[in-house]
Amino acid sequence: MISSLLYKSKAVQPPYSVTDLEIMREADRHNPGAGITGFLVRSEWTYLQVLEGPSHEVEALSARIRKDPRHGGYHEIQLLKAPERRFGSWSMGYLDLSGQSNSLTAIIPGLTSSSADSLKSQALHELERIARKQEGRP
Repeated sequence: MISSLLYKSKAVQPPYSVTDLEIMREADRHNPGAGITGFLVRSEWTYLQVLEGPSHEVEALSARIRKDPRHGGYHEIQLLKAPERRFGSWSMGYLDLSGQSNSLTAIIPGLTSSSADSLKSQALHELERIARKQEGRP
């Protein structure tokens, strides 16, 4: 079993800034050695991210993200034990959906820890669908 954390936060810098590249470079350096996989989506001023891996590593990374000045308003949506990874081929995948309208960008604004489990599952499913599309998989 692994931990799977879904959270959202507010970006400090506007879409398409170098900040997102810095976040991804840091993830590429840190995550493989920590056994962390996941996917980060940006939609305008909001990040939505899934982190997967050993519980202690996910918790430690979550604590660093909460303190990271590139984020604000960190909000944990869901923390689960999962039997397998959804994003196992990504040390950290990334896609900026700013300016796009799709089912995930429609979900993100209202997604909170008190959202219905079905909405949280839908968000995870849409994130996984986007990740697979990025990889060129159905």
